Amino acid sequence: FDTQLAAAFLSCHAQISYKNLVQEKLGRDLDKSSQRSDWRKRPLSAQQLFYATEDVRYLPQLRDLLSEALKKDGKYKWFAEESSRKHDETPSYCEQFLAKVADRVSPAVLTRLKSLVEWREQEAQRHNLPRQWIIKNSCLLELSHRTSVTAKSVAALAGYKKASGYAETIASIVNKTELVGRQRPTAARKLSNEMRKTLKKLAAAVDETAQKYHIAPSLIANRQQLLAMTLSGEPYSFPSDWRNEVMSGSMKKVIRPEL
Repeated sequence: FDTQLAAAFLSCHAQISYKNLVQEKLGRDLDKSSQRSDWRKRPLSAQQLFYATEDVRYLPQLRDLLSEALKKDGKYKWFAEESSRKHDETPSYCEQFLAKVADRVSPAVLTRLKSLVEWREQEAQRHNLPRQWIIKNSCLLELSHRTSVTAKSVAALAGYKKASGYAETIASIVNKTELVGRQRPTAARKLSNEMRKTLKKLAAAVDETAQKYHIAPSLIANRQQLLAMTLSGEPYSFPSDWRNEVMSGSMKKVIRPEL
């Protein structure tokens, strides 16, 4: 049961924290002081064990309370549909990591970064180690911008013991994609003034619908989807029935006002 998703269907907040949700719905104040403590150290301290217990203690109560509220508002079906879709379409860690930087790097850099991230994921799973113990994200990003490296330069960049054992492999991955580095990034399509107006109207339609149903706007549509509609001139086909139910008419009025 995704408490954060359920809360987003019941308010205009998409990313309410578990601590704030417990405080808002149950009036309990969770102590998060142990959240950033060293959980690798054994044995765990009494404070850490207490924190871990408290962190799940209120989940059954929240589930029951939020489920009842969703049913009362007639949104439980929407929530169930969205939960199922999220479960089926949840991107892998590699996909999420690459998506975060995709609009800030060239296709060449993204290709090299993809190879490095996927290799690290395999190694982390094979040795049951945290990804950052293999090599840090910042180092992968730095290496992905290079077209040629040596094992020595990789070890120096990584700067810590665990990564140095993989220097030869990492250098090989970077150097194999050297030719890809000569590609030029694809220029982003510029929006005309008319398109900007359309995008603004679509965003306003989403906000209006969100307020009407008292749900978080980001649940309905994100900027990428609105931008896709603006560029194509076609109403977006949402991947869920509940979104089409609440939004399709509004989108068509903006994209195709003549219909």
